[in-house]
Amino acid sequence: MHAEHNPYRVERLHAIAPRLDEPLTAVLARFAANRQRGALVGPHGSGKTTLLEALAPLLGPVTWLRLRRAPAENRVALRQLPRHIPGVLLLDGLEQLGPWDWWQVRRRATAILATSHRPGRLPLLRRQVASPALLAALVRDLGEDPPADLDALFARHRGDLRACLRELYDRAALPASAATAAAG
Repeated sequence: MHAEHNPYRVERLHAIAPRLDEPLTAVLARFAANRQRGALVGPHGSGKTTLLEALAPLLGPVTWLRLRRAPAENRVALRQLPRHIPGVLLLDGLEQLGPWDWWQVRRRATAILATSHRPGRLPLLRRQVASPALLAALVRDLGEDPPADLDALFARHRGDLRACLRELYDRAALPASAATAAAG
């Protein structure tokens, strides 16, 4: 199958709205109540960044800071931030910041909405939790039937929805006979 026909391709995944048990406005209300500071907390692949991206257009002017596990790249990104960050700083990967860098960010931004794997530095706005039911719902949102081994897929990837969807992408790219063997 060609990538442009794969039901799990990136464009289709990005078109799916986050699945929440509450409206986005409820998350924004907690953000406002916490003086525009807060964290979306959860494990790898639980939808934190997807939720952050869905909230971004509702926040007015935003500045993105996407941190990764490479400290040198993070330092470059931090140096590129303006002295005073207008609007809301959307910080993806708060746990990547050491104490000194975190102090620098707090000095520059009055409003911070971040993703993190653990709570602590900012008020908890929402805890993201992945489940096999959520994975099944996302697969159905893509117009596909959840695979028969969905629970095993979820367990194998330790609840990382991103990794599960990546494997489903790879399976869809295989010929039908090989995909059946990969699922079994």
